[in-house]
Amino acid sequence: MKLSLKHIVILVIIALTVIFAYQAYWLIGLYSTMQSKIKSDIRETVRLCDYDEMFYRIDILRKEKKRKHGRMDISVEVNAKEHSTTVKNKSQLKDHTEDDNYITSTEVPNLDMSTMLRNPKGIMQFEIYMQQGIHSGLDLMKNINVKYFNKLLNRRLDSLGINTPHRLLYIHNYKKNGNKKVLTKILSSFGEANYEYTDTVKLAIDPDKSYSYILLLPPTKTVVIRQMSGILATSLIILVILMFVFWYLIRTIMKQKTLDEMKSDFTNNMTHELKTPIAVAYAANDVLLNFNGINDAQKTKKYLSITQKELKRLSYLVEQILSMSMEKRKTMSLKFEDVNVITVVHHLVAQQKLKADKPVDITIDIKNDLTIKTDKSHFSNIISNLLDNAVKYSKEKAVIKITANHYDDFIEIDITDHGIGIERDKQKYIFDKFYRVPHGNVQNVKGYGLGLYYVKSIMDKFHGSIDVESEPSKGTTFKLRFNG
Repeated sequence: MKLSLKHIVILVIIALTVIFAYQAYWLIGLYSTMQSKIKSDIRETVRLCDYDEMFYRIDILRKEKKRKHGRMDISVEVNAKEHSTTVKNKSQLKDHTEDDNYITSTEVPNLDMSTMLRNPKGIMQFEIYMQQGIHSGLDLMKNINVKYFNKLLNRRLDSLGINTPHRLLYIHNYKKNGNKKVLTKILSSFGEANYEYTDTVKLAIDPDKSYSYILLLPPTKTVVIRQMSGILATSLIILVILMFVFWYLIRTIMKQKTLDEMKSDFTNNMTHELKTPIAVAYAANDVLLNFNGINDAQKTKKYLSITQKELKRLSYLVEQILSMSMEKRKTMSLKFEDVNVITVVHHLVAQQKLKADKPVDITIDIKNDLTIKTDKSHFSNIISNLLDNAVKYSKEKAVIKITANHYDDFIEIDITDHGIGIERDKQKYIFDKFYRVPHGNVQNVKGYGLGLYYVKSIMDKFHGSIDVESEPSKGTTFKLRFNG
């Protein structure tokens, strides 16, 4: 099934939309996952900093030789019937009596130990309970060093890529005089107070949850987006590449479609043009053979002249087609030699004046000793094609000027006419294969869109260039540049 360009464009748009939607869905999912991870990492960072702060105090206690050391025991009791676990902590200072013991406990209800140890979240929760148990004993021996905790926290947040302002609070929740209402007292605070914080991380550090760390943070989305910057940039580049590839595909298809249409027009036009001289020559020859035209010398000369003219025309058409065929071959050989420019131009001008169907006035401004190292045959074809166009697209009389100048590193040949000209927006297409400039007022000009394509192709093989300057109704100048 052959798809039209419209359907291809629709399919490309659908494909791009699906790719973009999937990419967006994947990025949104990744963003949510990374945001959850960064929040989890922050909570774990606070907990680990608390661990480090406790071991910091324990290390200090070990180094204090004259200090009365204490003892802290932690036990875990499991009630299999009630499916509960109790973490008990007992702290005692040396040389103190049993009355100086401090016992705290925390209970984990409705969860048996085996289930807890099989569940990663349960293990984490159990660690927190153990941590709180250590706190309850250690805090009696040595006060919390919140300043050191904040120092550790800043360092670890930086390692996570969170270098935005944040605020740390160390608070105490308590009830006063048997009042049921819980009051909060800020014991220590660090960081900027006058800042917009949206995210909160809380860590209770004792079994009763009366003492807690609270970390206030701005939105973590900026941190996540910064961490995703490489993925976002890569996704954008891939999307741009895909859009460029699809655009280039559509552009190529459109060019191929245009080229196919031009080739069809060329085939139809060329078929008609080939049939015309054959039919005319056949008719003239038929008159001579079958209607005793050969006995009339004047009539014989007339019909032979018609036959010769049409055969020349047919030969020219075949030559154009063969030139295109030869040019297309990569192995096409060029024979470079020193060619006298004015000799070639004089010969071609004489031909134009003989075959032109309108008055022709051609001025030549070329030095007699100017030579170009080029292929003489193809060079002649280039000049001939440009002169043909100058004559065909002139009005009642063709006024043409041919000039050549030798500059420092190149030779330029200009062919200028005063014909109908070429519109600016059409000039970039005139060297394309099979392209013909649409002229509403010059419908009778014959052509196949091959001449200028041939000229441009050969100039490229000469390592030269061709440019055009033209204004509608004022004329056209083609500039040929050859390496000097």
